[in-house]
Amino acid sequence: MARTRRLKTPLSILRRIPFLILILLILAGLYLYSHYRKDKPPNKVIVTAGTAVTPPAAINNSTPAAKAPSESAGSRNIGTATDTKGSATTNTSSNQWVTSASGDITVKQPLANSKIGDGSTLSGSAKVGQIHYRLSDNKVGVVSQGILNVVNGNFSGTIHFSPQGTGGRLDVFSTDSVGVEYNEIQVNVSY
Repeated sequence: MARTRRLKTPLSILRRIPFLILILLILAGLYLYSHYRKDKPPNKVIVTAGTAVTPPAAINNSTPAAKAPSESAGSRNIGTATDTKGSATTNTSSNQWVTSASGDITVKQPLANSKIGDGSTLSGSAKVGQIHYRLSDNKVGVVSQGILNVVNGNFSGTIHFSPQGTGGRLDVFSTDSVGVEYNEIQVNVSY
């Protein structure tokens, strides 16, 4: 005897809709969790501007531990910055600015390959709450480092340092809650 197929009624189809919606919500939640977790490290993309002065081995690597001042720095002073809370004016052209790959940080001053000295201004704009900077020279490594607050989308500060070499690199970046650096910009400078 041939079996007859039952036709699906609109009521039987409607009973399955909540189940399908639940499955779609679960899939959407898994997608969002896997793509936007806070503990997921951000992609590390570094933007470099300018011609590099031969750096010491201590700043060649881009890991935070490799760029930190060594214990052999002895009594050498590591400079800091005076935070001017985004109030510095920038007299540079926007086509000379350096922007991180994410677009979250833009360094407007100093320009790539410019000559800087103690009291020079670091300024720019950012979409993060604060920026970190590290200035390294080609002889002793880190000569200044610090944090500048972002106020109304801008940051600025006066950098204090005593260079030992003829040039180096200014790294400007943000960090996540555990200190991992991202949005890094490297600006080559001379002294």
